[in-house]
Order: sequence, then structure tokens, then C-alpha cells
Amino acid sequence: MPRNLPPLLVWDKNKIASADPILCLLEITLTDTGQTKIYICHNIEDITWNSKTWTAFPFQIDLPKISSKGEIPYWTIRLSNVTRVFQAYMEQLNGAVGSEVIMRFVDAGHLDKGNDAVYIEIIMEVLASECDAQWITFKLGTQNLLRKRFPEERYIASHCLWVSHFKGAECSYSGNATSCDGRLETCRSYGNSRRFGGKAGLSKIGVRFV
Repeated sequence: MPRNLPPLLVWDKNKIASADPILCLLEITLTDTGQTKIYICHNIEDITWNSKTWTAFPFQIDLPKISSKGEIPYWTIRLSNVTRVFQAYMEQLNGAVGSEVIMRFVDAGHLDKGNDAVYIEIIMEVLASECDAQWITFKLGTQNLLRKRFPEERYIASHCLWVSHFKGAECSYSGNATSCDGRLETCRSYGNSRRFGGKAGLSKIGVRFV
């Protein structure tokens, strides 16, 4: 994402030569239940930045290609698969499609400055992936709008929106019942209709988009 560089990075950027390289860091948030985070850097040794250890790991990056055919540009990242470190995640998580990848380019000479060491930060999503004996290849792009729900909110007269999170924060039911079918009648029988997630005042006939 675009950002205004702090003065110390502007100074380093304008130098004719520097002994401090610019490192590429990848923060990968997988789609498993625990939202596993992986921190790796393109370097010959591990580094510490923002109170986290970034493991040195071999990967390659292909810059996005821009064409005149109306195609959406995407990044390609290849992670080494020689050690099979990531292949288990790939097999368990449907190729890790939908995982978030944050790519950061940071100044190695100012790692103690936190976010002030960041030149560029790009947030992307895994659109597709494949692997072989040598590489795991991620095709990365911006969030796919076709995967977003539209309209964002649905208002249903007789069905509770919180049924999939029974006894959750929105439902707040604390009784002895162990399940709920989402009906207003059931919510009333539980004495919890005040927290019913449907819109009981709406007509049950037809659909309206607002």
C-alpha cells in the first residue's frame, strides 16, 4: 500500500551506495481454524523485526505483468519445497487458497525502528497454488470480489442470523438447550427472543434489496 516514507528511509534511499540491503518479508496467514501465521524472510539468516522472528527461507518473486487484454495483474511467489515444510499445509487446506499474504520490503539497517523500516507493504490473497518436488507456487492477487457476499447483509423475517453461532456473543443464550433451529418460536420457548437475530416485523413474502 502507498505510504509516506519516514525521513530516515528517504535519507537511505537517496544514498549512492549502502551496506544495508532491503529485505523482503512474507507474513502468511493460513485459512486453518487457528489462523496459523508463518513469518519468513529472503535472507541468509533469521532476523528479528517488530518483536517477531522471521525465518530465513528461499523463495522467488515474479513481478506482475500488465497486458492490454483487461486481465487482472497478479504476483507469483515460489517457496522452496525441498524440505516439504509447507506441503502438509497445502494438502490440508485445499492448496491454502484464500490465505492472506503480506509482502513487506524493509531496510535491514533499521530493523529496530519497527514500521518505520518499511518501504512498501502489499496485502494479497492466494488465488491459486500448485506444488512439485522443488517449488510451491502461489498465484497472488487482490481480494476476489466475486467471492464476497452481496448484498452484504440479509434481513430475514423468521430465521435467526445467529443460529450458526448458538450461545455466541450475539445470541447470548445461557440456558440448558444444546441446539437451535433458528426459528422465532424456538427462541421464544428458550426465553431468549429479545436476542432473536431475525427481523420479525418484515413480511415473509418476497425479497427486497435496499
